[in-house]
Amino acid sequence: MKPDLSALIATRDGIVRFYGADAATLTRSYAPGKWTMREFLLHLADAEAVFLDRLKRTLADDKPLLWGYDENRWQQQLFPAKRDLVVASRLFAAAREAVIELATLATPEQMGRLAVHSENGRRSFAQLLRATHEHAAHHLDQLRAIAAGQPWQPRPTTYAGNEPAP
Repeated sequence: MKPDLSALIATRDGIVRFYGADAATLTRSYAPGKWTMREFLLHLADAEAVFLDRLKRTLADDKPLLWGYDENRWQQQLFPAKRDLVVASRLFAAAREAVIELATLATPEQMGRLAVHSENGRRSFAQLLRATHEHAAHHLDQLRAIAAGQPWQPRPTTYAGNEPAP
C-alpha cells in the first residue's frame, strides 16, 4: 500500500497558513463552547508530534505500545494562553515533514508493521499514517469554518481511525 503523500502535503499546507491568522480570528470558534482557532492550532502541533512518535515506534520497536492521551487535558494543562504560535507552527511543520519522510521511506512490508494502541488496539503503520492525515483534515475543516465565521459541519469520512488492524 502506497501512502497518499499528496494528502499529507495538502493538509500540512492548509493548516500551516492558519498559524499566521490575525488576533481576532485566533480567538474565534465555530460554535459556543468549542475550541478557538488558537486552541486547535496548539492541539495540532501537539498531536502531530504524538503521531510522529507513534509512527517511529511502530517502525523501530519490537512489540510497540502506543499510549493514548487526553487532548482536552493537554489543552488545559499545557499553558494554552502563553504558548507561542510561532513555535507551535514550527513543531507542526517539522513533525509533518518527518511524517512525510517516514511515509516515503517505509517499504510495503513496513507499512504492515503492527503496534498496539493503549485504547484502540492493534494498528498498522499504514493505518496510523492514514489516521495522521484524517486527524489533520478533520481539524483543517474546522479551521476553515472559523476563518470564514461559519459553523462547522462534520464531513463524511471513510476512515474513523479506530478499526482494528487486519
